[in-house]
Amino acid sequence: MAATTESLDVIIIGAGAAGLTAAFDFHYTPSNLSHKVLEASSKLGGRLQKLTGFADFPIDVGGEWIHEPPTVLDDIYDADSSDPEKPTSDIETTAYVKTYDEWDDNEWVTQAFDSQDFKFVNYTWFDYFDEWIAPSLNIEYDCAVTRLDWSASPVQVECANGKQFTAQHVIVTASMGVLQKDDIQFVPALPADIQSAINTYWMMSGLKVFMKFEERFYREAFEFASDFQRDGYEKGERYFYNVAYGQTTENNVLGVFQVGDPATRFLTMTDQEIYDDILQQLDGVYDGQATPNFVEGFVQNWNEQLFVKGAYTDLSDDDDELNGIEVMRQSLDDRVFFAGEAIPASGYEYGFAHEAAFSGRAAAAKVVTLLKGGEPSGSDSNTTSSAFSARAMSTSIQHCLLSFGLLALCLTRKLH
Repeated sequence: MAATTESLDVIIIGAGAAGLTAAFDFHYTPSNLSHKVLEASSKLGGRLQKLTGFADFPIDVGGEWIHEPPTVLDDIYDADSSDPEKPTSDIETTAYVKTYDEWDDNEWVTQAFDSQDFKFVNYTWFDYFDEWIAPSLNIEYDCAVTRLDWSASPVQVECANGKQFTAQHVIVTASMGVLQKDDIQFVPALPADIQSAINTYWMMSGLKVFMKFEERFYREAFEFASDFQRDGYEKGERYFYNVAYGQTTENNVLGVFQVGDPATRFLTMTDQEIYDDILQQLDGVYDGQATPNFVEGFVQNWNEQLFVKGAYTDLSDDDDELNGIEVMRQSLDDRVFFAGEAIPASGYEYGFAHEAAFSGRAAAAKVVTLLKGGEPSGSDSNTTSSAFSARAMSTSIQHCLLSFGLLALCLTRKLH
């Protein structure tokens, strides 16, 4: 029996921050557009996931920090500052520390972050999107898109489970790792400039390790200079931090965030080998207190996530590479649009949860403009309808965050 085809105005591929925000705008803005989110996995969130049961508070195993003042949560939700029902009315956050310590030449040296970041209290990025953005959205799970035919209108989309869809417009928010692996077959093939732009990105390897201890013996935030002095290490971050900072908890949980080159040697290790390696390093600077206090651990290896294939993207500050972002803001014949953490709505602040959301919003705005008879977007990334313009433009935050080198910093070392 032939598979039936569902026809819609808009299909959104991926239920991460970008896809959910795009769908949120279609749902709550009076555009009357039929739309559906196709999510490859069995749950929403993409790289925004949480760990429960490990500690007496939820832990972000993906995106974790809020790299803007917490009012950015209201901006994503599009809540007016006077609205009594807005995220910041219900969600507690705390300002993160402004300094970290670096172990170098057998002594601790205090360094300062360049900006003020924030953390959720007994809450996560996953909770935010699950409770404030995703309710009432039309999401189809376990529908991994394998083929996208944009040769004519409507666009034809096929999933690995055999389901088929057509739509006037498609917003692709799949990770850059998925696009680089050609997990989605584009028909015809992607134009040379877009394929080249995709290949320009570095989808960094990434692991987050969480370790519970009987007693706390470690500093609030720290790193080891030796982690960045290994042969062949050029980009990335390895950073230790108190996961329980600001939480209502009696648990002692240390997090190890490692992305890019510093993460590579851990990718082939077992979880126990990872714990042993970290404990040995900690014992060396904390007088042997780590191993006897260790209770249990948890490893989140983002490279192993089938529909992600890495942590997040990085680019150099080379003009040719940054031009890749401009290229990815273009559409395929005004039928297919790209969005996500690698394609910020404006500027070059890639790699952030909030910028992923605004990227999805900007793509949705372009679609609404076209379906309402507006001018084709062409290569203009700022085309928006009046209903969406405040969302897409006023919430484009341009800050370089953290300064210890990482991707947040405009990137090469970034606290996520």
